[in-house]
Amino acid sequence: MRGICLKKILYLVLLASLFSFMFFLFRPRPEPEQKFRANLTEAQKMLVTLRRAETAYQQSTQAYKPLSARKIGEKRIYTPGWNEMKLPNVEASTGFDYECLPAEGACQATETGRIGPGGNGIRIDIATGAYVCLGSYKPVTTEGFDGKLVTVACQAS
Repeated sequence: MRGICLKKILYLVLLASLFSFMFFLFRPRPEPEQKFRANLTEAQKMLVTLRRAETAYQQSTQAYKPLSARKIGEKRIYTPGWNEMKLPNVEASTGFDYECLPAEGACQATETGRIGPGGNGIRIDIATGAYVCLGSYKPVTTEGFDGKLVTVACQAS
């Protein structure tokens, strides 16, 4: 009797492990578009972080710090200011390069490898926090307190 119970338990454990392995193997993968939307959201969050860091630095020193994080090959290259301000590292898989442009008073995230005019990206004004959508990105707007439309995010078209 004992041997039969032990065999049944062993079969049940084997069957459960087989089902869990099959679930892992055939689980639904995120769609590329979903992943891109998540990366776009992460880029907007990073821009808010950069804006806050630049604002705090400007309030304490009366100047802005040039910042950038660019993907070159498989590595991220950070400016010295990025590390001095103890900003978080950017995941290499996000697909965006970041830079703060003190002369323009803005920080921007552009799709990796497409920096310059015409590239898709998002720009945030350091002083006001207003977004500007670059390239083919479309603005997501809401009505502000004064009745004017305010861009609160950008989305891929």
